[in-house]
Amino acid sequence: MLLLCDCSICSKVFVEIGKKILPSRPDWRWVICGEGPERPRLENMIWRYNMDSKTYENRNDIPLEHRWATEDLYPSDESWEQELQHMIAQGKEMAGYIGIIGRDAKTLLAYMKLLEDVQVRSAQLSNYAQRKGDEDTRVAAYQAMVSKFSAAFVELNTATSFETPEIMAISDEVLDGFYAAYPALERYRRTVAEELLEAIGENELAAAYLTEDRRIRLLL
Repeated sequence: MLLLCDCSICSKVFVEIGKKILPSRPDWRWVICGEGPERPRLENMIWRYNMDSKTYENRNDIPLEHRWATEDLYPSDESWEQELQHMIAQGKEMAGYIGIIGRDAKTLLAYMKLLEDVQVRSAQLSNYAQRKGDEDTRVAAYQAMVSKFSAAFVELNTATSFETPEIMAISDEVLDGFYAAYPALERYRRTVAEELLEAIGENELAAAYLTEDRRIRLLL
């Protein structure tokens, strides 16, 4: 059983679960990794409840089966950096759609495909950076990696801020025509609807663009 030291709420929950499970699994033990802020409290809780545990000072000492398989995401930090640059380039490509997203079905489809690819890539980039940063919070290089991704993601969101207003400007009738003309767009119908509904909740000005009838149709 693996327990990390960087989340007080999760740590307490895991210990409480362990109190119930470990008596029936004498072959299990707590594995406390790293030097996170919760480590002293965890050690005290485990000692208090008389739970068997093992502490590792360094990640390299932890058995492979207890480590995150970050290599399944990217084989190296260099590969991660290459993908980050790819995401940044895609952000610039997306910015090229300013003013034309609703021009025709083909353009909207191309943009939605690009958006989907960026979303998948950014999620994987974030996952890798966060996991590497959590492995050992003392390693400055990985804390810098997390910050680097965050900055790039903020820049990406800024570059694509035109997206929601332009999609909202496309009428239901035109959108229906797009879906009919390009069946491949059906894949993104829900994405478009969710984006518009999110805009309603976050921005009163954006909500003003939507008639009551259109809001009802989005909810269907």
